[in-house]
Amino acid sequence: MTLERRIARHPYRSLGIPMGVPAYRRWKTDKSPQSKKDASNSLQKSRSATETKSKNGKTPIPGREDRMKLLALPINHRPFFPGYVGATVVKDNRVIAAIEEMVRHKQSLVGLFLVKEENHDLGMMSSLDQVHRIGTLAQITTLFPNQQLMQSKSREGITVVLHSQKRIKIIGLSHPEEEVKQESSSSKLNETASDKQQKPDPEKGSKSFVLDVGKRYGIPMAEIQTVQDAAYDLNDADIHEKSADIVAMFKQIATLNMAFREQLVNLSLSQLSSNLYGNPNRLADFAASLSTAEPWELQKVLEAIQIKKRLQSALSVLRKELTHAKLQVKISKQVDSRITPRQRESYLEEQLKNIQKELGTDTSSQDALLREFKMKAGKLAMPPTVQKVFNEELAKLASLDPAGVEFNMTRNYVDWLTQMPWGQQSVEHYDVKRAKQVLDEDHYGLKDVKDYILEFIAVCRLRKSVQGKIICLVGPPGVGKTSVGKSIARALDRRFYQFSVGGLADVAEIKGHRRTYVGAMPGKVIQALKKVHTENPLILIDEIDKVGAGYQGDPSAALLEVLDPEQNNSFVDYYLDVPVDLSRVMFICTANVVDTIPAPLRDRMEVIELSGYVEEEKMAIAEKYLVPAAKKATGLENLNVNLTKDALSTLITYYSRESGVRSLKKYIEKIFRKAALKVVQEIGEDVSLPNDAASKMLEKVSIEINSHNLKEYIGSATFPTDWMYETTPPGVAMGLIRTNTGGTCVYVEAVLESSLSLKSTPGISKTGHMDAVMQESTDISYTFVKSFMATNYPKNRFFDKARIHLNCPGIAVPKDGPSAGMTMATALLSLALCEPVNPNVAMMGELTVTGKILQVDGFKEKMVAVKRSKASILLFPEENQADWDELPEQMKEGIRGVPVSSYNTVFDICFGSLKQEDGENAWSHLLS
Repeated sequence: MTLERRIARHPYRSLGIPMGVPAYRRWKTDKSPQSKKDASNSLQKSRSATETKSKNGKTPIPGREDRMKLLALPINHRPFFPGYVGATVVKDNRVIAAIEEMVRHKQSLVGLFLVKEENHDLGMMSSLDQVHRIGTLAQITTLFPNQQLMQSKSREGITVVLHSQKRIKIIGLSHPEEEVKQESSSSKLNETASDKQQKPDPEKGSKSFVLDVGKRYGIPMAEIQTVQDAAYDLNDADIHEKSADIVAMFKQIATLNMAFREQLVNLSLSQLSSNLYGNPNRLADFAASLSTAEPWELQKVLEAIQIKKRLQSALSVLRKELTHAKLQVKISKQVDSRITPRQRESYLEEQLKNIQKELGTDTSSQDALLREFKMKAGKLAMPPTVQKVFNEELAKLASLDPAGVEFNMTRNYVDWLTQMPWGQQSVEHYDVKRAKQVLDEDHYGLKDVKDYILEFIAVCRLRKSVQGKIICLVGPPGVGKTSVGKSIARALDRRFYQFSVGGLADVAEIKGHRRTYVGAMPGKVIQALKKVHTENPLILIDEIDKVGAGYQGDPSAALLEVLDPEQNNSFVDYYLDVPVDLSRVMFICTANVVDTIPAPLRDRMEVIELSGYVEEEKMAIAEKYLVPAAKKATGLENLNVNLTKDALSTLITYYSRESGVRSLKKYIEKIFRKAALKVVQEIGEDVSLPNDAASKMLEKVSIEINSHNLKEYIGSATFPTDWMYETTPPGVAMGLIRTNTGGTCVYVEAVLESSLSLKSTPGISKTGHMDAVMQESTDISYTFVKSFMATNYPKNRFFDKARIHLNCPGIAVPKDGPSAGMTMATALLSLALCEPVNPNVAMMGELTVTGKILQVDGFKEKMVAVKRSKASILLFPEENQADWDELPEQMKEGIRGVPVSSYNTVFDICFGSLKQEDGENAWSHLLS
């Protein structure tokens, strides 16, 4: 515990009252002359009464007996010692009111007892177990409001200044519920003959006054008796020795601790009339009063009745005080020893600078820094506006103190100006043939992206000038949007820099921070130019569809200036505050969806959509890129470990049904890791053989992963087969939808909820995790089929009475979009006509209430699902004919595509063999 904290433990110190200040000094603050006179007279009476000895050696209290009942105050911080003035704070409103009434009636004696738990803020005693039994009898001298409580305005409170007089012992506690008569009889002290003849003092009232106060305010009153010091021989050598030790200890501590010295002087002045050093009892109490020891240690001194024991306890307290004072001095010296050499070095360095300045040989680091900045700027082609700002900041830097904060801020700013690539450009090669080769090496497919880059290179070659371009690649995760950016940079021989804006909500990340802020720095775009050291890099801005917005601005709005070819030739970053030309930068942005990109920002970019890969493309990517990379990463590239085509096909179809190849890559890496473990387990202990022997052992290893043993490496299939029905029953048709993982086949099932009769109520219910658009598509299909049946099969009254349940299996997969409208109508008509649909027919298309078939999206992804299924006939909207034509021939192999524009064509293909009479009478046996 530090000295400051130990001194702060004094309640007198915390209240702004010097420790040991006598009562008459405190009363000087009262401006009333009469109050000063009364207070002085009262204190003089109490002192004379304290110092007067009776014949039996006891110290009587004026107007009191050796046993009495009075108000007891719990003390929370440290005990009070006889003969000294102290203060305590009273917060309990009932106790405050009782004290004020007692003072008004000149009943100013109270008992002070230390609580057993130091941190327990006890406002009023309720049990003897809460306090130590030995305390002090004290006289209230002054009351004033507590300043700390007044400032906090938490609750009322008063500070009570008390003059401690003698030791007392609490022997009982009377609660206000007891009878006044019983309290009066139990509170009588052992009266002496002279006391019985004393006349009652009219100013102090009756003896039952204290009990009445306690009963009135609900405060327990303590029954106490005085505690007399044990007799001792003043000439005892041991007592003389301990007293001398205490006095010597005073001198040692006073030389080390200035605060202790001040308190020693103050208390000594207040005890001039009491022969302090000739009275061992008073000397021990004096030592304890000076100490900042723990409350329980001071309580031991207070409870010591034997003089030798009291002196020994006081001496122990002072020894600890001396140890703390020595430790504090030692720590101070150690700190001074560290600070002093540094101060001396600083003084000498300052002198050396002045000498060098007078001689003209100043070679300080500041001048060296200025020369370095000038040398860097000389290698750059700064624009005139930037050069002007640079010169001004450099001149400012030369005049600043290197130890100042502004010097560091200016130095950082000048450093950024000299690290920008002013006029620095990398050499580009506009070779179409080489660019095509690079793009094909890194990526399979992506024809639209590759064509755009080749067109860009051709234009640049013909114009013999370079222009920055802004491209936005949109597609599902894992299709290679980010990696294709690196390939484009390699094809153009441009330096590459990438940063993501997903979740970005601070505009300062794009535009930079103001220089006035601590830790300010430029935005991401300026950081990219500094990193690549060229004005014409390729910067990839990832996840641009996930930009956030908050109270710190809208980053998407800041990107408008960056990505606008008309104004990014003078982009101004908040930190640099000079125009920067971004027109030569080629920006490529990536996004998963276009819908969440703000329209003004989307308008400034050329959007290229990357659809998911089909099975053939995934197979080619796996064989050409993923498998060789995984073998090399696992150390199996030179070993006979093969992943067969049928295993890859199974892996693509049943394990990684996604638009991209990210999941496929993870599965392939897992397979080769398992294979590596198998190789090590087979060669076992022979791994430590010489290189030639180990190579021969590895040559014997042969592992083949095929569709039969694939399960041993990656477990069971994640996705089941799409083929649910070998022969579809009436009411079931196969459709195609696009989900987050790509295209998939979905069966639409329609069944009767209840038996059909003339009393049935028609209706339809829908299940299968259908979203809003698909729900509307269901309603449209239901309306259409009722109209269709009324027109073509008027005698079939199925929809007039049927309660139908329509379901799309796969509840865990959310489904949305209008492309299942044609399939739902077909399933409902199949149930109404009791005619099954050809199981080899798959269909997609949006249906209107008049039977028109409209265009759908995701044609390529849905075609992948058709290839996975056993369907051989695909019905699709006539407006999607162009999408069908663009498909590679290997995708269309084995599938007959039938474009349709109205549902009549679909009906002829699905139910062409149905006779009119059979359709009319399908449910006649139940509805006749």
